[in-house]
Amino acid sequence: MENIKLFNKLKDYEIDELLGFLHATTKVFSKGSVVINKGSKLNDICVVLVGELSISTKNINGSENVIKKVSAGSSFCTNYVCAGVKSSPVVVRAEKQTGILFLPYDRMLILHESVSQWQKLLLKNLFAEVAQENLEISARMNVLNQKTIREKILFYLNSIADEVGKNTIEIPFSREEMAGYLCVDRSALSRELSNMHKDGLIDYKKNEFQLF
Repeated sequence: MENIKLFNKLKDYEIDELLGFLHATTKVFSKGSVVINKGSKLNDICVVLVGELSISTKNINGSENVIKKVSAGSSFCTNYVCAGVKSSPVVVRAEKQTGILFLPYDRMLILHESVSQWQKLLLKNLFAEVAQENLEISARMNVLNQKTIREKILFYLNSIADEVGKNTIEIPFSREEMAGYLCVDRSALSRELSNMHKDGLIDYKKNEFQLF
């Protein structure tokens, strides 16, 4: 539990007490299975214990665009739950066998004398997670506001490079997922990446990129 952001600065015995008070549950999802579907009720703060998830928007034609990958230690859809959104606008799917911790949000807001100090720290960590999710949404909107495919690619790759502090980066998306994230056609994306390589702007192999 020490690598879970939601439990930052909480000791193991404090976490155990909180999980009991919150009536927390866990569930394992097989690769490819849906954890949360579009339209599903959102009542819990969910944390990835092991494995990996993808979060996708669903188009009118039924296709899905991956907008985020969630790895072990992180929570997901916290901004929707905290905002009182009762019907999920996204699809959450297990990318591999994944264990999820479910924490009823309503019980997190009931301060109990025996665990109130730990609850306050838990809520502080939760609000930090919500803020991070909102920053990621804002970052994607900045990418989508770019006019051309090349501008979208460069803005996206440079934002990651700035975050990690180096020009060689690894993105969490396949080509198809990257096209969905940028809201562009996959073949047009591949063509533009090739042109950018020829122009000496980038080098790449699969999901690893180098910016020049």
